[in-house]
Amino acid sequence: MAVQAEPAFDLFISYANADRAWVEGFLLDALRTAAIRCIDEEMFRLGVPRLTEFERAVKQSHRTLLVLTPAYLSDNDTQFVDLLINTFGLETSTWPVLPLLLQPTTLPTRLAMLIRLDATDPATWPNVIAQLCRELGKSVPQKAVLPTCPYPGMRAFSEADSEHFYGRDVEVEEIVQRLRQHRFLTVIGPSGSGKSSLVFAGLLPALHKSTLFGRNSWHVFTTRPGDKPLTALAQALGVTEVDQFSAPVDEHVLLIVDQF
Repeated sequence: MAVQAEPAFDLFISYANADRAWVEGFLLDALRTAAIRCIDEEMFRLGVPRLTEFERAVKQSHRTLLVLTPAYLSDNDTQFVDLLINTFGLETSTWPVLPLLLQPTTLPTRLAMLIRLDATDPATWPNVIAQLCRELGKSVPQKAVLPTCPYPGMRAFSEADSEHFYGRDVEVEEIVQRLRQHRFLTVIGPSGSGKSSLVFAGLLPALHKSTLFGRNSWHVFTTRPGDKPLTALAQALGVTEVDQFSAPVDEHVLLIVDQF
């Protein structure tokens, strides 16, 4: 008794050319993430009659997924696919078709009678992939955890963002060198040019690493003057009145006025 060879693919995906973007941009990526072996018309051999390739794809796959849309049902190739699937189903005593309704459409009776996957609502697509995985005996892929975006958008880079701040090394080094010679330094530039990011994500990490100022650590205060600059300064220094502030003897003190 001959032993039937194990199919090379889990799924043959048949779809209309008009639906290629959805199949290639979403479906195939999701199925491959779930380790589902897929074949579609893009893998057909050049120079071989399409009918022969359809037959090969169907017979080398456990199941056949039909991506059903008005474009698919008007495609003449689907008639060949239906014929092959019906024949293969009779030969193996199985019905290997999985209809997937991507767009609302009136289905032929032979397809309307089947339990189908409904993907007409994009919100259901993850559930459709999960159901396909169960049909094929595969584990449902876990949702990928997206990395945190390293760009703060309209917000300035902070010292905590320093690992993602780059490209301003020359300016940072110039500020560090100038601070060795001057106790007061201004950073001037148009609105939105990155002044705050340069100071907080560039200068501060550089100061903490620098040995140019001795071994003392840095104590950094930040204030935004507003309508009552002295009151804002006192609050930043942690005192009631500015005159009450006494600089730590074992630390360098840097006051950042943003914006001055």
